[in-house]
Amino acid sequence: GASSYETSTDNATWTDHGIVTSYNFTGLSSGTSYTLYVRAKNSSGAGASGSSSSVTLPAAPAGLSVSGQTASAITLNWAAVTGATGYDTSLDGSTWTARGNVT
Repeated sequence: GASSYETSTDNATWTDHGIVTSYNFTGLSSGTSYTLYVRAKNSSGAGASGSSSSVTLPAAPAGLSVSGQTASAITLNWAAVTGATGYDTSLDGSTWTARGNVT
């Protein structure tokens, strides 16, 4: 059995995360393609890595503008991003709400 799991974005440099079955990759760049890897470890060493299909993080939306401002609401508009399947919005930069595929 596995005693921990490691992840990598280059199949060369590995980070151990303990006993987990998911991991949030951070510090990645928009518009960049990544292949994400995971492998199990135990007292005998690390096993072979499994990889996801390549993923490309969408570019940041451009053309942000505000319209329809009232005393208690605004409408935020942006240009569609090629390959995006949905958009999240935030009022504070740390709490995000999925809004679906809207612009």
